[in-house]
Amino acid sequence: MSEIDYGNKLSWAVGKKRVLCMGVSNIDCVSVVNNFPEENVHEKAISGSWHRGGSASNNCTVLRNLGVNVEFFGMLSSQPIFQLLIEDMTNRGIIVENCPMCDLDPPFANGIMAKSMNTRTLIICNRGFPYVSIEDFRKLNLNNYGWIHMRALFFDTNIEVLKDIAAFNATKEEADDKILVSVEFDHSLEILFPMLDYCDYAFFSKQLAMETGWTSMENACSQLDERL
Repeated sequence: MSEIDYGNKLSWAVGKKRVLCMGVSNIDCVSVVNNFPEENVHEKAISGSWHRGGSASNNCTVLRNLGVNVEFFGMLSSQPIFQLLIEDMTNRGIIVENCPMCDLDPPFANGIMAKSMNTRTLIICNRGFPYVSIEDFRKLNLNNYGWIHMRALFFDTNIEVLKDIAAFNATKEEADDKILVSVEFDHSLEILFPMLDYCDYAFFSKQLAMETGWTSMENACSQLDERL
């Protein structure tokens, strides 16, 4: 048997090239309450916590738990509070060495989880914290990566990144040398639709389905197929 058993509970990606998750990492402050707070009423929390959040950051954690060699690529902050997030990622074995850094306050989110209603409300604060640029991306050695995943957040940057990956793949003859690309869409599909031309895999959120008028998974696939 080979050193890596791909039929075991470890991910198929173990031992392959690095997976890059491009996006953001922020601080999540979560309060769990019985009932969603009413106006001018003090609601006592059942519990509360704060932890590292952000779609790309969370994806990295899941992939590391599956044994995947994974890298987070997003803007970091030099502010002291953000060092806890960086330490958490490095302690888990998530690569962050290629991330650019700024001295601005990092973004954060307040989450309210109401048990009686089984709802989750997020209040996000991002005071102009920068997203990675295409120049930052072009400093990466794409030969290191077998898969790149991103959330569609900023069309101008995201589409340039996708074009660069496509150009890189065009220089490779072997399929194993090409980079697989996946993109997560959760808003503004009309604006972001051209990005689908560059995806091997696309993920669509429930929020986007409601925004777009998709009534089921089958309906979503039918409408996408018709438009593509």
